[in-house]
Amino acid sequence: MIKFLIKYGVVLYLINTIFLSIESTFVIGNLIFLFIMSSYALLILINPSFFRNVILNKTFLIFFLINLINLIYFFCFHSFGDFVALKFLLARFVQFGIIAGSIYYNFNYYKSNFFRHLSLFLFVLMLFCLLGDFDFFSGRYRGLIWNPNMLASFSSVGFAIVLITIDKYKRIDILMMTLFIIISLLTGSRGILITIPLAFIIKFGFSLKNILYSLLAIILHFSISQLDLNTSINRFSERTIFSSRLDNWNYAIQNIISKPLFGFGLDKYSGETEFIPYFEKGLGRSLTAHNGYLSLFIQYGMIFGSIIIFLIFKYCVSLFYFFKSYADNIVKANLYIILSTLIASLYETMITGINEFQTILFWFSLVFLIFLKKRIINEN
Repeated sequence: MIKFLIKYGVVLYLINTIFLSIESTFVIGNLIFLFIMSSYALLILINPSFFRNVILNKTFLIFFLINLINLIYFFCFHSFGDFVALKFLLARFVQFGIIAGSIYYNFNYYKSNFFRHLSLFLFVLMLFCLLGDFDFFSGRYRGLIWNPNMLASFSSVGFAIVLITIDKYKRIDILMMTLFIIISLLTGSRGILITIPLAFIIKFGFSLKNILYSLLAIILHFSISQLDLNTSINRFSERTIFSSRLDNWNYAIQNIISKPLFGFGLDKYSGETEFIPYFEKGLGRSLTAHNGYLSLFIQYGMIFGSIIIFLIFKYCVSLFYFFKSYADNIVKANLYIILSTLIASLYETMITGINEFQTILFWFSLVFLIFLKKRIINEN
């Protein structure tokens, strides 16, 4: 059981984010989350070899540095009575331990079969969404998921994984990609109009195929925008992809200005509600930053937040430079996840959270490629 948890911890962690995204399975998802986190925390404490081989491994230095920053920040600006902040500190530490431990002890699985299994699981999720909700025309489609943007994250990642990791598509692959892209459009998420084309660019580069796909996309965009639906294309046609985020970003900037140096604390991605415009209050809307980078500044302030953002981009740039000439599909898929998350963080709150699907995938892909890079250098 312990070996299984160590090897497949990140798989269980990712799958559980889906349970947490479905209202009917939220309670069981929360119980599974507590079980995973407490089991791993105990494992790290009682297993010196895990601590030595994983936590202190130079390959996972970015995790060590972020954990160190969190620890310094906590002792400077929190107390042990700040239970929510303490919970974030411990959860982030265990989260990084789960990801790093899975890669260290089960690297070959994550290099060969992980993405295929993940895409199949997401495909089954799409089928369950269709069985649970056939109403495509009363608003933005969300299936069984509580939020349409979250469903779009699942479907667009599933589409990209199948597109990028497979060279010769079988009927099941074509069916999966078709379903993924249809549901992505039905969610009304305008972000997928960036992430889906990005998958084609990562897969094919700027080729004749992509030119043809672009022409087909223009025709599809024009055709669907003429219909009275609430798809991603229709919402994109009504206004630009960023215009609806201006209130969110203004709200975030007001929070940052109010506490510019050291932010609001580890447990606060969103700051204070006093900066929400009066017409937004009481409407049941959550006016958060909707920007991962601004959320980091709200959380840590400009000093600690800048250090974390610098570390993230430093490692990302080095990986893109190192793997720029690699044709391996698994490498491409991981680079896609990293780049798509960095882009999506401009209009969604990613990178900061503990239980967000694409955020966990981002940290996994980042460290997986760091680990792979080290192996390649050592072999050479």
